[in-house]
Amino acid sequence: GMERRLAGVGEDVAARERDIRATFAEKESAHALKVQQLAVAKEELEVRLKHCLAEAEAQQRRKEADMQEVEARVKSVVARKDETIAKQQSQLNELLQQLRQTELVLQRELEA
Repeated sequence: GMERRLAGVGEDVAARERDIRATFAEKESAHALKVQQLAVAKEELEVRLKHCLAEAEAQQRRKEADMQEVEARVKSVVARKDETIAKQQSQLNELLQQLRQTELVLQRELEA
């Protein structure tokens, strides 16, 4: 009678406990797997981030090198132009001196 019913209840409780423990173990296992997957995904993202940062730095260095090259070319062109202007100024001064001397000679000849 009563003992058998109590034994039955005990077995039910034990079975229920086994079910709960099994469910918990499954959930814990799934959770552990999820954590592991997230850790792997995080590592992959960190690797990609490192690559992106390295590529960005490389592009920045290339850009700076390009800018330095452009700056050097511009300075070179400006220097050549300055040199040309200085030469032309010098030639102009020579021509002006020659012109003055010619004027002096003409003046002397006119006065003579």
